[in-house]
Amino acid sequence: MYISKLRILLYPLLKKLTTFDDELYNTDDFKFSRNILAANYIPYSFFTFSGGFGFQKPDNLLIYNTITNTYTGSAPNTDSINEKQGKAYLQSLYMDFYNKNK
Repeated sequence: MYISKLRILLYPLLKKLTTFDDELYNTDDFKFSRNILAANYIPYSFFTFSGGFGFQKPDNLLIYNTITNTYTGSAPNTDSINEKQGKAYLQSLYMDFYNKNK
């Protein structure tokens, strides 16, 4: 009984917290955030390691070694959109880090 009442009281707050509206919030401060509840959400992950980065989507994985300039993974095509997205993401991370540490 108590949990039901609590759920009823918290529902409007939870709905507000999980609903994202660009007009209500300034999203410029959250460059690397994604609205995972959006209908057009495309899952991906990005990771870095000493000497390279990886970019993964549900259908493929690209790992790029910046020292040897080689690709591995399930999509080692050098002209792939994943390569361009991964490099752009890495550049954005570096620029964000640089701008915050001037």
